[in-house]
Amino acid sequence: MIAGAALSLVVPFGAYIRIGHDGVSYRNFISTTTIVWTDLQACKAGYSGIALLRIDGTVSVGFAVQKSNLATWRHWRTRADEVVHSIERAKRDHAS
Repeated sequence: MIAGAALSLVVPFGAYIRIGHDGVSYRNFISTTTIVWTDLQACKAGYSGIALLRIDGTVSVGFAVQKSNLATWRHWRTRADEVVHSIERAKRDHAS
């Protein structure tokens, strides 16, 4: 019964990554985090999700899209790679 109640709290809050004018926002389960463009150094698609490296060296991971290990080993382009490409393009656009 308790597990069902916990699941009902988590499911409505789906994970997402949003590219906005202020930076990248992502929601993992319940918490939402925004990284402003000036704090974002790099991003990379991986098994756990989109890793976002900040200028201070900390890494945050958005779970909304992942890249399988097989796709990484085979160098296949995935939806996660498309998200990374969109984030990098938006960062360049906001830098100018």
